[in-house]
Amino acid sequence: MSHETLARKVVLEFSKTTMADFQPIYSSYDEPYLREMRSRFQLLEKTAKVQDSYSKVRILTQWVHGLWQHDGVNQPESSDPISIIEQALQGQRFRCVEYSIVLNAVLNAVGLVSRILWLARADVETRESGAAHAVTEFFSPDLNKWIMVDPQMGVMVCKDNMPLSAIELQAEIVLNSKLEQSDETSELPMSYFEWIYPYLFYFVISYDARINPEKPQSGQLMLVPIGENQPKVFQKKLPIKVNCTHLLADFYQKPA
Repeated sequence: MSHETLARKVVLEFSKTTMADFQPIYSSYDEPYLREMRSRFQLLEKTAKVQDSYSKVRILTQWVHGLWQHDGVNQPESSDPISIIEQALQGQRFRCVEYSIVLNAVLNAVGLVSRILWLARADVETRESGAAHAVTEFFSPDLNKWIMVDPQMGVMVCKDNMPLSAIELQAEIVLNSKLEQSDETSELPMSYFEWIYPYLFYFVISYDARINPEKPQSGQLMLVPIGENQPKVFQKKLPIKVNCTHLLADFYQKPA
């Protein structure tokens, strides 16, 4: 059914009820690691001329997007955000994963709640490569909603001047809505919407979204469309060990 659903381009369905018995954990603005990031890379200075969260994120997304050119294979020697930036400044190139790790930390460092969001294709179990893509979502206090950012591509997407979450983007692509990219990307031989759509099927976040937590809580939550089964393996060989839900409100809880 998943493959057929993907091919037909239908709006994914999720439960509108909520049964949340957990609250994701996010970083504190005053954490020493984030203070170091703010100071070392002058993050507050980069956004000093704007006040709203969307404008701040747009500026910081373009900065992260420009730190290196995408390499879908190369992995950093050390995967904490500061180390990734330092390696990039020395000429290293990394994956979508590292773009999302860095932007997630950068947004936290300027006081925005954000998290890494994994997007997985309907055929995540059977594809041998390219089954998932990493992006970032941040919570906009101005708009009181979660918004997806793709730092690899340097893109946020809006409909009628309203930036969209990943779930909203999936539905609007299917509905053939008039969508606007915040910034153009020249990395694709097709439109961004055509490229990103297959990845908008399964959605995964971590319960503990803190930056470099000393004692991270294990566990991830996967949002699975109603009528679809939980995937058990990633790209034919790696076990997928996550908790699953159909509950949209639980996945998109407002940060405490």
